[in-house]
Order: sequence, then structure tokens, then C-alpha cells
Amino acid sequence: MMGNIYRNAASVLAFVGQSPDDSPRLFRVLNQHATDLIRCSKRWRETEAVDHFFRQRLTHRKLGLNSTRNFEILIRAFEPFMSRPYFTRVWVIQELFMGEDVIVCCGQDVALVQALDGLRIVICQLICRKMFPGEWSDPKLVLQLSNLTRSEDLDLAHLLESKAFAQRHMEAASGSKTRLLALGKAAELTLGLECSDPRDKVYAFSALVDWGEVSPVEPDYNISVFDLALQTLYKLAELELLNVSPQWHDPRVLLIPALGLSAQTLEIAEALRKRQCSSHENRHAGTPTETSSRLKKHSMFWLAWDIVYEESHGWRLKFKKPALLDPTVDKTVQHNTPPEIHTRLRDKQVSVFLPPCVQCGDVLLIQGRFSASLGSEEWLGLVARLDDTSDEPYRHSIVGKAIVQGDLFAALKFRGGINLGMVFFDPEDSLVHTAAELQHPSWEEASKADRELYLKTRVCRTPGSSYAIAGSMVEYPKLFHREIGRLSGNRPADIPSKETGKARPTMRGIFVAFLGRLYTAVFRLVHS
Repeated sequence: MMGNIYRNAASVLAFVGQSPDDSPRLFRVLNQHATDLIRCSKRWRETEAVDHFFRQRLTHRKLGLNSTRNFEILIRAFEPFMSRPYFTRVWVIQELFMGEDVIVCCGQDVALVQALDGLRIVICQLICRKMFPGEWSDPKLVLQLSNLTRSEDLDLAHLLESKAFAQRHMEAASGSKTRLLALGKAAELTLGLECSDPRDKVYAFSALVDWGEVSPVEPDYNISVFDLALQTLYKLAELELLNVSPQWHDPRVLLIPALGLSAQTLEIAEALRKRQCSSHENRHAGTPTETSSRLKKHSMFWLAWDIVYEESHGWRLKFKKPALLDPTVDKTVQHNTPPEIHTRLRDKQVSVFLPPCVQCGDVLLIQGRFSASLGSEEWLGLVARLDDTSDEPYRHSIVGKAIVQGDLFAALKFRGGINLGMVFFDPEDSLVHTAAELQHPSWEEASKADRELYLKTRVCRTPGSSYAIAGSMVEYPKLFHREIGRLSGNRPADIPSKETGKARPTMRGIFVAFLGRLYTAVFRLVHS
């Protein structure tokens, strides 16, 4: 209801509180230079483009920012203002996103929110030019680079990483007012914000989502937080099946801690206990319904290697060019149960710990841990096995987890034999598995008993409830389309089959997205 009110309002007044600090000085700048600031905001939000060098210098001169003293005075006004509690609240996102004409009110002062966003972008560019000469023009890149700063830039880096940039609120306020968001993107805006009831972090983004023909998540304060998280992942899987939500927006890592869920939550702890039973004991327990068996949470951009066993070398990963075993590790561990693989290439050392159930011919799937991007320092690992019971020759059942320490991609990227994979998670499997992963921020600090328990705990609640496809870079797009087509063609009766008008993902789109992730990986490696 509130979303419709904001959407139909002529103007929305966003009252952020009184003005006891230097906010009057800030508002004088916002109103005196509103035209230039709004232009900067509009140019960035519509095209993700920025002014050329001389235009930026001209804007900085108009605002007096070419003077170090003036810049420091403006920052002293800007940072406390943007750090106000208003910019931490989750329900505020709706009024900023839905409002066509949002006016920020502070005491007796008023200014357009686009001017505030424009000033934020200008300051971000100026800081970037000071910290990273040559990389100063892109405000998004500034925030990505802020963790790579040197000691002399710590004050500026602290500012970039603080709440002073109100990234989510400004994105909501200054973005397109005519286009709703994918569920995963909307979740990114709200899940890190504050509210009294954690369930509101989900309910707050419901009005922002392009639901297509899928029924939205409705506020219901009688259901548990676990059930709400599970319902949200099922909705996301349904949206992906109808091609309303792109697969690369994956909110599961944000969703679980934002809702206060963990491996100790009653429902998750019970689900993990069941997955620790023997496969025979729990093989027929909890048979999925027709709907849940078809709804899968897509997870893209996994790297895949074949796992092989040789009498001479023990367990290893299969490459076109042989990878050296780590000479500092006792060779007998390569024959251990559970298996361990230790590889060293130049200065890169990588250890892979496999589950007890692993077999020769299984596939190791890895993804940047806690993100869907390559080039990560931490890795999420799964072990998949070709499904002999399936009519699809490319489908692999998820049979276990793996622990990967070290940057496997950086160490082995020139060895060859790397394939691409995509995992189709049952929503409950995804929720429970991610909660188990999050309880160990670093495997180096986990005890041996915790590692063994993690590796012995299955991913799937029932055999085949989660599975993967894997193939070469040439085969992968074809396999992806084939599996998506199979899922779409067999959608349950309660999922509408009517075309939504959304463009289906193309092979070119998949490759473009993958190359974007690959660029991120290379960029991180270059700057590491």
C-alpha cells in the first residue's frame, strides 16, 4: 500500500531530522550548484558514464573543491549528514525508490535528492583522483578499489568505506523510477539496512521487485524467519524459471545473516543433522513435492575440474599440463581418506579437501566464496558425480562438499583442463548449505573436527535434489540453454506458462556476463 502512495505522490518529503551540525553549509552548496550536481547524478544513473576530465575539473572549481581547505570543510558537513540514522533504515528505501520527486528536508533546509547524489558522486571522483591517479573517473570503481589503499590514504579510504556514501539509499533515490528491480538486486538494496524486525528486510523490498506473473512475497508476521527465507528463495527460483530475474543476482549470502539465521538456528540445525545421516537411512525421507522438485535456484559461474586417482600420485585434479604436487607436504596424504590434494605452482599453494564419498571421475566445482565472482581468495567447493539414472548425459548429482584453501584459479589457470559449471540448488539445500558455510569465515581457523563434520554432511536433502551441469567453454552455453529449456518446459501446473515478454538469456549474453566476471578476476589479480 505504501509503495502505491509514494508512486502516485506529486512529491515525497524525506525528513532526515534537525540541523545541529554543518548541514546548512551543505545545503547551500546543494542549492547553489543544483544544476551541475543533478546533471552529474543523471548522467551516471542513466548511462553509468561520467564527465570527461576537463568537465570534472570545471565542476570541482565551481564548488571550490580545488582548494584543500574547502574540500575538508565540505567533507566535515557531508559525512555527518550522510551518516544520520535516516540513511540506515530499511523502510526508507521505498519512499526514495517510488517517489517521483524526492525532496530532502533537514530543519529549515531543503534540496533535491538528485543534487545530494550528484555531490556524492563528485566527492567520490575527487577522492579517487587523490588515491588512484589514472582511475579517478569511475565512482563505482572507486568503491571497489577502496580496500587496496596504501597507509597514507587511510583517512580517505575510511571515508569511502563508511556509511557516509549511503550507497543503497542514493541508488534507490536516483535510479530509474519506471523500472522495477530483479528480486536479487532489490535484496541487495535492503538486506544490509536496519529495522526492528528482521523479516521487514524482506517485506521492504517486495514493492521494488518486478514479480512478473509470480505472486509477490506478502507480509506475514506469523511465519518464522526460516520459513520466510525459504519462501524468498523459492520465489527467486520461480522468477528465474520465468526469466524475470537474472541468475547472477544471488542474495542467499546476504539473506541468511540479515535475517539472523545461522547453523545454530533450530530448523537449520535439524536439517544439517538429517544430512549427517547415512545416505541409506535418509534416502527416501522428505520426498520433494512436484513443485519443489522443479524449482531450482540457479548459481552460475562455477569452475570445474575432473578428479582422478592414480596409484603413483594418489588423488589429483586433471589438467592438460601436469600440475606439481606440493613438495613440502607428505606424499602419503594424497592417498588419505578423506582425500586431500596439495598443489604448488610457483608461489601459489593450494589445498583441496574432498569428502569421504569421492570417487575417481567425480567433478570438483568451485566458485568465489561468498560471491559469484572469480578471483576470490576464498572458495566454495562442491563435488558432483555423473547421474547414471538421468536421461541427460551432462547432469551431475551433487554428492558432497569440498574445502579449498588458496586461490585455485590463479594457481592453475594456465594448466588447462578447466571447464565451466552451473549448479541448480534446491532452495532448502541452498539455504542450509550456505548457513553451514557461513559459520566458518576462514577454514584455516576451523578445527580438524569441524572440517571433517562439514565434509561428511551432505548438500542434498534427497538424492538429486540439487545437481550441476558442466562442460567446456564451447559446450557450456548449449548445455545451459538445454537445461533451462527442460526446466521451463516441465514447469509445474501452478507456475504460469504464459510468456512474460522478458528476453530469454542468449549465448552471447552468457558469454558477455562470463567475460565480465573474468575481467573482475584479472583486475583483482593484477592489483593483489
